[in-house]
Amino acid sequence: MNYTQLSNAIQDYCQNSETTFVSHINDFIIAAEDKVFLAVQMPAFWNSDITQVTAASTSSYTLEAGVIDVLSVRIGQTAVSGAEDVEKGPVLYLLRKDYDFLLEAYPGSAPVAATITGISQATEAVVTASNSFSNGDSIVIAGVIDMTQVNGNYYTVADVSASSFKLKLNGSYVDSSGFGLYGGGGTATGAQDTGIPKYYAVSSASVSAAAPTLTNPTMEIRLGPIPNAIYPMTVDYYGKVGTDSITDGATSGGTSTNVTWLSVTAPDVLLYGALVQAYTFMKGEPGLIQMYEKQFMEGVVLLKNLGEGRQVSDVYSEGQKKAVSA
Repeated sequence: MNYTQLSNAIQDYCQNSETTFVSHINDFIIAAEDKVFLAVQMPAFWNSDITQVTAASTSSYTLEAGVIDVLSVRIGQTAVSGAEDVEKGPVLYLLRKDYDFLLEAYPGSAPVAATITGISQATEAVVTASNSFSNGDSIVIAGVIDMTQVNGNYYTVADVSASSFKLKLNGSYVDSSGFGLYGGGGTATGAQDTGIPKYYAVSSASVSAAAPTLTNPTMEIRLGPIPNAIYPMTVDYYGKVGTDSITDGATSGGTSTNVTWLSVTAPDVLLYGALVQAYTFMKGEPGLIQMYEKQFMEGVVLLKNLGEGRQVSDVYSEGQKKAVSA
């Protein structure tokens, strides 16, 4: 069934060709498509984003338009200079984790650095530096002249202010009274756990403009550990954009030869779903709406069996794609 056939069938079933009704036909169809789309993992909407590459010290990545749910993320373990489809080894499939877990385990998207202008010789060492650290941050100090005892060590920030902070080591304030006199220089840099990513989490969902009148869903994911180099990344996802609809480019109620996987594979499901919307718009007889709803839901169940591998229980079985968590 193509778009014109579907549009004519809706008008014939409803016995309604009134201008306002016809102007909403695309809305009826899209609502039916989206109900099926959200209820069934249809193979037609399994996609791969092969445009992604990681960047050193960058943890978050915005996926291409259309992403509704991430099915898998895989990283090529050999650093590259550009994007590629990650298929051949060595390949690492990332485990899906909770966003808060990644935020706590691998904080920050880029190292925060502060230029040191002084370190006191005191039982509680005070570092003078304009900084944006927070209490509890982990930092590493390097490049300090004369007071070399602090170089290369990891400390916890305490008693922070905009112009200074104290150092803690293993929970106790650092005693610098026996260190050499500060002679200048030095930086304090927020410590990052970087490397080849092993985990990912969905951090946000939004919409992106695809055309003057269309918006498409998209997502942002966060990686952990934070990448230490450029690696190719492929994201398999379940998604839908405006061009996936049979209504794409068609004036509501007009003519078009557009077809989709759904309109060819299960045209009755698309028709009955649109009729439910159409009769609801018309404030039609409840009994008729319920009959079309029943026909629609029976078709959705059959599609679900087909699209999701006839209710297979193993997430790795052929015919079913799911996000893998650990």
